[in-house]
Amino acid sequence: MSFFLDYCDKLEKKRDATVKKFIRDNYSILLQAGTIDMNLSRKYVFWSCLLAIFNYAVLANQDWMLLYSTFLLKDDFETASGDLNYFLLISVSIGFLCNFHYYREDFLDGCKIMSGGLFQYADHMKETEDMIKFRKHMRFQRNLLIALAIYVCNIGGIVVLGPVIDDYTGHGFNGTYDENGVNRRLPVPLFLPFESINGIGYLTALGMTTISGTVTCAVIGGASFLFSTFSHQILTELKILSCSIKAISSRALKMYCRIHNVSKKSVDRKTLYSNPMFQDCITECIKENIKHYTNIAECMEVVERFVKIPVFLSFLIVTLAIGLSMMKLNEDIVRIGSSVSFASVAIGEILNMLSVAVNGEHFLTLSHEVNWEIYFTPWYKFNLKNKKMIRQFLQSTQNELYLSAWIVRFDMEMFASVVNSAYSFFNFLKLSKTINVEEM
Repeated sequence: MSFFLDYCDKLEKKRDATVKKFIRDNYSILLQAGTIDMNLSRKYVFWSCLLAIFNYAVLANQDWMLLYSTFLLKDDFETASGDLNYFLLISVSIGFLCNFHYYREDFLDGCKIMSGGLFQYADHMKETEDMIKFRKHMRFQRNLLIALAIYVCNIGGIVVLGPVIDDYTGHGFNGTYDENGVNRRLPVPLFLPFESINGIGYLTALGMTTISGTVTCAVIGGASFLFSTFSHQILTELKILSCSIKAISSRALKMYCRIHNVSKKSVDRKTLYSNPMFQDCITECIKENIKHYTNIAECMEVVERFVKIPVFLSFLIVTLAIGLSMMKLNEDIVRIGSSVSFASVAIGEILNMLSVAVNGEHFLTLSHEVNWEIYFTPWYKFNLKNKKMIRQFLQSTQNELYLSAWIVRFDMEMFASVVNSAYSFFNFLKLSKTINVEEM
């Protein structure tokens, strides 16, 4: 037991007060509810581990039952596709949890970096109108993400209401069990090893489905919100870097006045660039920008380590899940409750992938913007040393800054690939079903 506690203390070491404050301010209890982040201090280690074990057990148990139920429902394609869709989503959730627990130290390192800021310039820069607009845009996107996270966390409740709506409209399943022993009266048709017609058995089955859905939504919603929050902070740093490069001459002048204790009005602007001391200030400003850019690139490497597996899983599995949802909606439109449930799941899947793609596209846009701002600096007025530094900086920024998961780069092209692949999978399923019907 002491070995286990010592190991937990080691894992908790990087989760200091600044990291805790960063997580609390940005995510509240969302990450801890899904056990993406765990408080392993001596006071809470037992409850955190118990909650993690509970989440893993609930998800694994529901995943197995969904897979077995999908096999039993193989002759009812629409219902089987629904169970398979939920199986894939829960599998993604389990993969997310395993990933964040394995890369816990990288996640905490990322939080530590973000909590202190990536770089502090020697002289405070007055925010430009462009920067103010960008911050407003980021706040607007964050509000949209909060709304998306709330929506994702409530999908489980929408799914539970599906059978109720079908019964009310007269399109519910006649009876409780089908010929394979699958309970069709549950929000998600399942084969269970106990009686679940009514009473405690039915409430237990309903509770298992509801809890597993809630945990799945909390994990996926929390992971998506985590990725977007990190992305927004790095994007803000890229924008600050772009604005500081654009204002490099005014920054150098401000530094020159501060160091030599002169006012801006007394400086001769015509001969300013021929002043070696002013050129030294430009050198320091360029060094600051290079250091800021390097810190951003290093931070992106840390973030990429713990987000690439979740995004890659999402790219593969969510593509299939969207295709299955389309098939379900296309073939089973009569049952309104079932259609609403699957439409809500499909919308959540698409919006999550869209948020990842939009943030990834912003990285490419701002990376190009930084490169262009370096190109348009008044480098022709710099001395030879500064010209060489600017040229090297320009060459290094020609390589785009972006997040990727092996062969998958996070951008709008990735989102287009997901949608196109999902539609192709939907057409394949539809064609396969048509061929099977004709053969029969």
